[in-house]
Amino acid sequence: MECKYSTRAERDLIEIGEYIAERSPGNAEKYINDLTAYCRKVALNPKIRKVTAYIRGRPLRKALFKSHRIYYALLANDEGIEVIHIRHGARREPDFDVG
Repeated sequence: MECKYSTRAERDLIEIGEYIAERSPGNAEKYINDLTAYCRKVALNPKIRKVTAYIRGRPLRKALFKSHRIYYALLANDEGIEVIHIRHGARREPDFDVG
């Protein structure tokens, strides 16, 4: 199963890594590696989570990894997922269309 990242999600990963590196340089790379490994794991069984929102009519699902929420959509023909956005759990929900 494929796990793609939107431009926004790629930017999120960079920002998360930089934030962690400022506070704990040794942990940043490991956290990002663990987070992306978890995204690949989600891609193996992406329909297990319910649709929680829509973006431009496209259904989004949400997975939780430690303190982050991972918003993703299914790829065509159920070939995997596209991670749309990654957001810290302490922040408010993004302005997606509620599902």
